[in-house]
Amino acid sequence: MKNEILATLESLGKEKGLNKEVLIEAVKDAVLSAAKKKFRGAKDVSVIFQQDTGDIKVVIDGQEKPLGDLGRIAAQSAKHIMVKEIRQHVSEKVYATYQSRIGQILTGRVEAMDGRDFIIELGEIDGLLPRQECLPQDNFRIGDNVKAYLFEIKREINFAPLLFSRTHPRFLDQLFRIEVPEIKEGIIEIKAIVREAGYRAKIAVESHMKNVDPIGTCIGLKGERVRAITQELNGEKIDIIPYDKDMKIFIARALAPAKVLDIQIFSEDKRARIIVEDDQLSLAIGKKGQNVRLAAKLTGWKLDIRSKTQTEKEKKFTPKGIEKELTQLPGIGIKMANSLGKAGLITIEDIAKSTPENLLNIPGLGEAKAVQIINKAKEIIGNNPPAKDKKGEKTQ
Repeated sequence: MKNEILATLESLGKEKGLNKEVLIEAVKDAVLSAAKKKFRGAKDVSVIFQQDTGDIKVVIDGQEKPLGDLGRIAAQSAKHIMVKEIRQHVSEKVYATYQSRIGQILTGRVEAMDGRDFIIELGEIDGLLPRQECLPQDNFRIGDNVKAYLFEIKREINFAPLLFSRTHPRFLDQLFRIEVPEIKEGIIEIKAIVREAGYRAKIAVESHMKNVDPIGTCIGLKGERVRAITQELNGEKIDIIPYDKDMKIFIARALAPAKVLDIQIFSEDKRARIIVEDDQLSLAIGKKGQNVRLAAKLTGWKLDIRSKTQTEKEKKFTPKGIEKELTQLPGIGIKMANSLGKAGLITIEDIAKSTPENLLNIPGLGEAKAVQIINKAKEIIGNNPPAKDKKGEKTQ
């Protein structure tokens, strides 16, 4: 009959995929540490582990002592050290196995829940998919298969050292590489990806072969390639944009689906002023500013979008004219008037039509003051409505 210690080590070896020799060394180190604590006055302390029987002997200054002589506390200490050593070896093995797979998509099974987080089983080891790394629409159940992006290994975490994400931009990058072989082959290059995970993403691509259309290739026949990716992302919308070195062209494309009339480039501070038709303004900005925000991240430029009507109106106002117009409102000085003008608010009527949220980005304006200025602007507009010409249109 096998010694209990040998049986335990063999079981651990199979379960954790560790060599029995490694485990034996861990046991010897643990017993040696406990023995030195128990026999503090000893000059020479060693441990003998007989691999054929599993017997352990402690040798104190040349005299053998049975393992039981270590005492209950020392034995507990030895057990604790042994467990720690084994965990350390497991951690090293996991790191050696998976470090080369950081940056890849792995598929696992939801094994359990840890609060709102998901424990993902990958055979010999578990990973953690935190709730904040999930898409808003993700609603996994125990037993479900899950694809996720391995972005980190936490060596100090024992129960689930692999950390996964489904919101990381590189998750989308890897999905495209799986679905579009031309990307993996280097024919098409992904230049940039930005996401608001679960809602919308923009990806800029470039073809290195003249006869290969990067957009059509990524979309696939009848949209099958991009559809597979969208389904994995639970309906997240993806704008695939052809990259161009000409920043005017690239910015215009990045603002899709809106159509751009004109772009002014200010290279010194990587800022662009974009003009669109009035009916394209809300499309260019997007819901809650999402479209222009993603376009700005994709291009790396600050984007200032104006409607055609707003631009034509601005041309009629000099900086001095804007100052004169806006400083009529209590609490607005020349500096703030200039800031409002740069934000496209150049008349009292513009202020009256604005909301407190729109004004909070102006330096020096808090919510209370913004409300006060808007109310005063409405009061002035109410008392002095714009004059109308004979056709009934407002005059400037």
